[in-house]
Amino acid sequence: VLGNTCVDHFGHGFFLEEGNEVKNIIQYNLGVGSKKISPSLALLQSDFNLSPGDRFPGPATYWVSNPDNDIRHNIAVGSEGSGFWMAFRTYLACDEQPGGSGCIVVDNQQQANVFPRFTKTLHFSDNIAMSTVTGITWDGAPDGLAINNSDSKASGDFALVNAHYAPLGQIPTFGNLHVYKSARAGIYFRGEQCLFTQAIFADSGTGAFFAYNQIIKDSIMVGLSDNHDHEEFGYHFDNSISTHRRHPRKFEGIRVYDGPWVLDNVHFAEYDSDQVFFQTSSNMIEMTPTPITLTGGAERFVNVAKRVTFEPNPYRRVFHGLPNNWQDSYSAATFDLYGDITGNPGSIIRPKDEMNNFDGCTGYEKEKIYVCNYAVGHVRLNNFLVSNAQNFDVARLDASGNGPSLDHQPSGIGNYLNKFSVIISDLIFYQLSNVVFGNNNNIQVKFSSDAVGDMSPIIEIQSVANIFCPPSSLRLLNAVQLNSVAELRAATQTSFFITIDGRFAFRLEADMQRVNISPEAPQAMYTGILQCE
Repeated sequence: VLGNTCVDHFGHGFFLEEGNEVKNIIQYNLGVGSKKISPSLALLQSDFNLSPGDRFPGPATYWVSNPDNDIRHNIAVGSEGSGFWMAFRTYLACDEQPGGSGCIVVDNQQQANVFPRFTKTLHFSDNIAMSTVTGITWDGAPDGLAINNSDSKASGDFALVNAHYAPLGQIPTFGNLHVYKSARAGIYFRGEQCLFTQAIFADSGTGAFFAYNQIIKDSIMVGLSDNHDHEEFGYHFDNSISTHRRHPRKFEGIRVYDGPWVLDNVHFAEYDSDQVFFQTSSNMIEMTPTPITLTGGAERFVNVAKRVTFEPNPYRRVFHGLPNNWQDSYSAATFDLYGDITGNPGSIIRPKDEMNNFDGCTGYEKEKIYVCNYAVGHVRLNNFLVSNAQNFDVARLDASGNGPSLDHQPSGIGNYLNKFSVIISDLIFYQLSNVVFGNNNNIQVKFSSDAVGDMSPIIEIQSVANIFCPPSSLRLLNAVQLNSVAELRAATQTSFFITIDGRFAFRLEADMQRVNISPEAPQAMYTGILQCE
């Protein structure tokens, strides 16, 4: 498929439909004006879906159902959804015979013979997306429950669900991708470690939006270039346009999301040194482009920035004051390896929440951050009910029992809450209360840290909320039970201790090397089960 033009069309443009289309050469093509089709006429949900607008909105100028294709030197312009959408299903059973019946979605590996989500990328580079809602996305696939379009009565479609790209035996490299004027996101990626090199992100609501270990190297991010007209901000405040297609807040280079992303030799250009405002019909709104911002995430790992440069010096290099729906967003962290962002080599950038303030931290009100010199780990709780809704209250205490506390939602299940960050120090400990347990009276506990062998601070559980279980009845499976707090402080492996007043105290060892992780990112993980006996 070489040198073709697809203009002013409804639904997907260049369309690899089934998922077993491989080894195709799709190069030097141009797609312009991919439009959403009316639901009453649509065959697929992805022809018109609005949400999530910054991850995988439909339609796509290039819909790619299998990564084993050669897709280079193509351009997508003016899509009302995505420019390029990598929609990789997990398991397919395909009839490979000529004139066969195509592919069907199946439930497990034994039934399948095609595995797009685990397949290596053949080639995807040198592509351009401009003036789209989202430029290029790796996420979202019709891999959910079978659905029928209630308006058009079309059948054979499946609900769009998250699609974590995990090619076996490959760290894919995507070179020389350009995304310009993406209303919501330039590139969105959900998956295992990958590398973006020589990329250009410019004039977009969000340049890069990454879930997990993605690396941007030898690339440039442009806040507001000379090609951006100030009046273009008006698009983002036009209420006649769906909110899913607009970004009515500060433009941002990269979001601190799940992590751990890595910026390596990335230049931020044209992020204004003065504040930028836009006058709407009723308000003056700050739109100052900012290289690094914060958003809520289902998981948290420490991100890393190294060899990062700025020209001019932005009004803010980092801003962690944006509102978001995750109650535990204070747990975010970015490691400034060489001090390119903060001027403090080896420092950690944290949201400006007192839970993060510790000896030697410096607060910056304009940026809403603390810059600190300590190591950070993350503890994630999963009660097996709803992964993004876990209730607990957490307090950080010093040896005398004083310290800040974070009261999430003591009256019920937390909304977008499942984790807390820990400062790796023997001088503090953490207390949990009102902890909600799930199926079989247990909770999965995860702890991530920099290196195998790292120990968490002491964590105490004071109370359980939804079942009759005094903390003294808790046990951490396959952990060592100790006889004193002194032994727990000295522990070098996952251990617990029941205090004299009935609290459950424990420490976690990050004892497992994470696989397929870049060397700059947190390397170690612990996973265990906390159970009420």
